[in-house]
Amino acid sequence: MHITTNSIGHTITITIPDALDSAIQYALRLTNEHPQGFALLLFIWSFYPEFPFDIVYYILIGIPTVLFLSVINCLGFIRRGVARGSYAAEYQSRMYGPFTPANSYFAQYQSYGALGIHHPLSDEDLPRRRGLGMTLFSWGLFLASIYVFLDSVVHNRNTGKWSAE
Repeated sequence: MHITTNSIGHTITITIPDALDSAIQYALRLTNEHPQGFALLLFIWSFYPEFPFDIVYYILIGIPTVLFLSVINCLGFIRRGVARGSYAAEYQSRMYGPFTPANSYFAQYQSYGALGIHHPLSDEDLPRRRGLGMTLFSWGLFLASIYVFLDSVVHNRNTGKWSAE
């Protein structure tokens, strides 16, 4: 997969493996330059390892879904059905009358409107269970944070701004 942009005669091509390699190199440089800060970051991340995955989910799926459902709601497709006096109600009365076809776009928008706007981004009422893979990932982050911190203390590698030297 290639991401290509062209701005004022300059072409920049970024491939996904290059971006991943760049992220890994940045993490390694951060580990060497600020080991205790990186250990703190890993330690905090170990308590909520789903964080980056949730951010990607919200950016790619959650936010576009909420925007789409908001537009559908503005057109008149709400949780209780088609809102009286809305654009959707006028369209339904002019085009379909009392008989809306089952597989039409109008019927699909009615289904989407019945979801409600708050549905995709709110799961507060459901307790979140962490699977075995994410639990192992969390423990791996925790152990890595301890290793990086102890390695920086043993080898006296605290080259950050806040070093006591």
